[in-house]
This record gives sequence, structure tokens and C-alpha cells, in this order.
Amino acid sequence: MREHLRTSPAVPRPIELPFSPAEAASGLCHCPGFLFLDSAGNLPANYPQPLSILAAFPEATLRGSLHEPDDRARLQAAVDSRTIERPDCGFPLGGAFGTIDYDGRYHFGLYPNLLVHAHRSGQWFEVGTLAGHLRPPRPAPSPVPCSWTGNFSRDEFLAAVRTAQEYIAAGDIYQVNLSQRFRTRLPAGSADRSFFPLYERLRQFSPAPMAAYLHTGAREILSSSPETFLRLHGTSIETRPIKGCL
Repeated sequence: MREHLRTSPAVPRPIELPFSPAEAASGLCHCPGFLFLDSAGNLPANYPQPLSILAAFPEATLRGSLHEPDDRARLQAAVDSRTIERPDCGFPLGGAFGTIDYDGRYHFGLYPNLLVHAHRSGQWFEVGTLAGHLRPPRPAPSPVPCSWTGNFSRDEFLAAVRTAQEYIAAGDIYQVNLSQRFRTRLPAGSADRSFFPLYERLRQFSPAPMAAYLHTGAREILSSSPETFLRLHGTSIETRPIKGCL
């Protein structure tokens, strides 16, 4: 990994933590802007050094649209002004972490404080001062009680599967990604509660090499995915999408 965002100081320090990444995350999820890039499990055999990264307390937040030249230039300038070269490190020394929506809207936090866990060695590294905010792990509270509804009934979903199979058999298509959206409304008084306990359940029942929890303030993202969209290795780009077959 060649480029990193500058921290103060941008020096990775090995530290001793008696916690797993999930336990450390439960001790930091109270922090503003908390995120957990989680190598939760089921890694491919030839996967490079798996890391889990925890961050909080972004020093700045950038919002805008990639379709707007001024917004795009502002984001690029923020990254360029913090970029350093440390090719011997192997993991970020800070970062711009966030989201880009399908319509191009972005939300990034600039994080100078990280905890990084190298899974093969079991070693923790700290950049900045994040470990000082760790609380002792405690049993996860119950998830926010709410009722979820999907955009497919069971019968409708099975009918969609049969239709997809017919299209594949006819040679019109070769693969279908059928997905389902679930919605809920938060009970009154729960707006300040975190969905991190729900993420803990997700990673328990569906561990994946590219799992993540992000709390940007405006939204929470819970993700557990077996596929890699893009991974950069110097001048090489790797993609590892989900493969399906019949």
C-alpha cells in the first residue's frame, strides 16, 4: 500500500491489546464517527494479509457530489494534502473513509486515529491515540426492537426465482442477482441508539472477508460481503465478484 493519509504523528506503533477486533469494536462503538472495517471470516485461500481497521473521531467531514467539479476537487485536495508515502508499512496510516451513493453523492470523514489488527500475527498497531478511548468490552445490549418488512413476500420471491430460471434456460440471460430490501421504523426514543448490536449479530451469523460497520451520524451502514469490488496492488487492479452457477 503506497499512499496513506497523514496523521499527527503518522507513525504506526505496535501495542498490546487483550481484545479481538470484535471486542475492541464493542469498546469503541460509543465514539463519534466510529467505523469498523472487519475481516470477519471465510477468507479465500490466497487472500493477502487480512486486516481489521477501527477508527473514530474524524478531524473533518466532507460532503458533496462527484458530479460537481468543485466538490470533486475539494475532496481530491483534502486527500492530496494529507497523502504521504510509506511503502514499507502495509496498512493505512489514517484515511478518508465513507460512502459514495449511486447518484454520486459522497460523505467522507478524514480519520487520523486508527487501530489496525493483523489477523495472521495477531498483532495490534495504533496510529494516533484511539486506544485511549477503549472501554472494556461488555455483553452487547439487545438490538433496537422493531418490525421489518420486505418488498417481496415468500411466494413472490419464489416466483421471481422461477422466472429467472426460465430466462436462463432459454438462453436470454446467464445470471441473476435477486435481492430483497427490508424496511423498518424506529420506535419513539430510539433515535440516539446504535445499531451496532445488530451488526454483531450479522457478523456472527454471516462472517465475511469484507464486512463493515460505519456510523456517519446521518446513517449507519451494516455490511457483510464475500465479494471485493476493487483492490489495488501497485499498478494492478483485482476484482472478486460473487460467482453463481446452476
